[in-house]
Amino acid sequence: DRAGVTAPAGRYLRGLAGGATHVKAALATSSGRLVHVARAATPTRRRGGGRSGHPPDELLATADRLLAACVARSDGPIAALGIASMAEAGVLLDRGGRPLGEIIPWDDPRSAAEAAWLERTVGPAELYARTGLRAGAKTSLAKLRWLATARPATVRRAHAWAGVAELVAHALTGGLGTDASLACRTMAFDVRSGGWDDALLELAGFDASRMPPVLEPGAPVGGPRREAAARLGPPSGRPGAA
Repeated sequence: DRAGVTAPAGRYLRGLAGGATHVKAALATSSGRLVHVARAATPTRRRGGGRSGHPPDELLATADRLLAACVARSDGPIAALGIASMAEAGVLLDRGGRPLGEIIPWDDPRSAAEAAWLERTVGPAELYARTGLRAGAKTSLAKLRWLATARPATVRRAHAWAGVAELVAHALTGGLGTDASLACRTMAFDVRSGGWDDALLELAGFDASRMPPVLEPGAPVGGPRREAAARLGPPSGRPGAA
């Protein structure tokens, strides 16, 4: 109900949450009864200096496996799928939706210097007024600035930036979209206008046209891809990132 998704009586709802330590999938009836929960460790590769990365292919395979485990527990059609994730972890995608490298975790410290630069350049009070956030290495804007400096060729190839929820939704539906509650964690979203901040993104070497469209809560990202429906069961509704 909170996401604006209403399922017909007798049908099931699925949820997926991609977290820093675990990926979880859940199956519930439309009346709210929890039927099954499946979980697995989030695939992570640790490196020196506190750096780490989530391999996108392994994370998506984990999500598939957990969703399939929930589908196996249902005896009726799936009405909808809701997806949530750690808002500050993300990856660049090419035009075909393929990840251009590993997912940078929310707690990776590599972009600390870029976050400090953004705060000095914009000013802490102005940055907070526009985004509702204080500058930090975990924000997507700082990560994008780091990528523009350290991986400029990759950024030039990139068609979009996606958080984990957006990545999973795109893999399942082919659509790209996010929710304001996730967008406002990026430090690239103007909370006053309710849209992406072009000037801040330009400072990071990126642009608003490559950020996911911000959808209304519960709005569908798209219908299931044929191959995803074959694996996971075709929902009668449409998956959405919320």
